[in-house]
Amino acid sequence: MSIASQSNIIRILSGYNQWWQTRSVQKQFLKPAQRTVFREALRFLREGEKRVIYMAGPHRTGKTALIHQLIHQCISDGTDPKHIVYMNFAHPFFSFLPIDRFYSAFFENICPDGGARTYCFFDDVQLSPGWEKSIDRFCRQYPQATVIASAAVRPETVSKEAVLLHMPPISFYEYCQIAAGTAKIVSEPLPDCRGLLEADPSRLRSIAQMAGRFRRQFMRYLYTGGFLNLVGESDDIKIQRMIQKTVVGDALLRDISICYNVRSSVELEKIFLYLSFECPSVISFEAVMRDVDCVTRPTIEKYVQYLEKACLLYQCFPYEFAGDRMQKVQPKIYLADAAIHNSLLMLNDVRISEGSMDKIVETAVYRHLRFSGPDHEERQIFYQRGRSGGKNLDMILGGEKPVFLDVRYDSDVRLSRKDAILARSGDAALCLVITKADGMFGRVPDLPDNIFCIPASVFLFLIGHAKAEGRDFLAL
Repeated sequence: MSIASQSNIIRILSGYNQWWQTRSVQKQFLKPAQRTVFREALRFLREGEKRVIYMAGPHRTGKTALIHQLIHQCISDGTDPKHIVYMNFAHPFFSFLPIDRFYSAFFENICPDGGARTYCFFDDVQLSPGWEKSIDRFCRQYPQATVIASAAVRPETVSKEAVLLHMPPISFYEYCQIAAGTAKIVSEPLPDCRGLLEADPSRLRSIAQMAGRFRRQFMRYLYTGGFLNLVGESDDIKIQRMIQKTVVGDALLRDISICYNVRSSVELEKIFLYLSFECPSVISFEAVMRDVDCVTRPTIEKYVQYLEKACLLYQCFPYEFAGDRMQKVQPKIYLADAAIHNSLLMLNDVRISEGSMDKIVETAVYRHLRFSGPDHEERQIFYQRGRSGGKNLDMILGGEKPVFLDVRYDSDVRLSRKDAILARSGDAALCLVITKADGMFGRVPDLPDNIFCIPASVFLFLIGHAKAEGRDFLAL
């Protein structure tokens, strides 16, 4: 009998789709915590306007858990369980055959109703060679099917009939919810950015005290990162090894190699290790060429693009103010999570606290900002390098009146006229200085009114809380 026989296909599919018999998703697959993206993914499913819903993010950010939560909700909404099929392409059998072979076997043996709407959940679909073309071809061949595909690599293109939902590492607010074991961790309404600017000192102290209850979780979050499956894990060595093996190793040695036909991963690994040591910072590709042997600039640029598509890092580019001399276009690169840096350097809590925390906190702030809106959008963020020795503008949110952010977690919070955020404050609607101390919360006397200090733990908590409630924290 052929290994690709229809009976083998049905046998494997039945093992993954036990709700065909039980009419429910097994409890061990239903995680109690729901990420904010669940709400948006469910809305697209119910509206039915999109034929394909992509969910892209690093490994261990909860994509598989989200898929099973969506399947459970579809069944609860009245969908016949036999109209739902789940395929996990981490199983080697699913990469052995094209997608349509599995679906045709399912369609003929499990769901023979030709006109019924079916839901096809493809997990780790990046492991299927040519997965994007296969999904396009599949949708043309089976117009009754809606595809929900999770991937650790972003699709190259997203058609009008598709939507891409981003699944970065979890926010600090989500981390606190999971650590507490409940979605209800605050008992009072919390303000957005505009509300903070209008709050009196007593209200700011109350907010700082509320967020102060999660200070221990904040330090743990910075160290272990926003990887859903590792929340609550107490073995630090295990956490580091899991990040090295799955978040980094699977992406470098498996996903990128399959998707982009990388013949040798040695150069790719060297470049990523270099970036892990340096980021977040403005990266000179010439410096990378000097430090990583046998690598050309085009190769570096190509690999950085692959790493970004594989959700391991983000690039941001310089902002040009009117009348300024144009800056040399060099990307400022951030890791997807600072815990990647910590795991590769084998840093523990003590060693991190003794060193500089600015870069770790800046990485967390950047990711929260980038994904602070709806999950199908990414906020555009820039940076600017200071001149004449002045401090850089860490982050700039573009717009008619931009918002400036400066992370000063370990460094001196005192601002001088040489600092870019003060010298440029007239060009911004708001200048946020991200600090460490709870006492540095509010406007600063003798400085322009649009300069506002906010503790990092409070800022990350509030921006995550606003997103969980479907609000944009930075709407001014």
